[in-house]
Amino acid sequence: MTRGKWLTYILLIILVLFSLAPFLWEMSTSFKGRDEVMQLPQSALPQEATAENYVGIFERRPFGRYILNSILVASASTVLALLPAGWRLIRYHR
Repeated sequence: MTRGKWLTYILLIILVLFSLAPFLWEMSTSFKGRDEVMQLPQSALPQEATAENYVGIFERRPFGRYILNSILVASASTVLALLPAGWRLIRYHR
């Protein structure tokens, strides 16, 4: 493998890690308790993992309904965006 390819792969790996860092931090924080989230300095991993944040989502708000609404809006938007394309393809092949 040439030096240029190695450099490209290393650069791509760094870019992927840089892109994934916020998501990984968010996932780690979601398993922390309220006190641990507010403590300084922040730790990358939870000292004591808990699922109370996920339980709280469904207890305090109708989160299932929010997800359903999002799925319905995304599906309707996709169908409405694809209808003109489908119409043109049908008209083109006649």
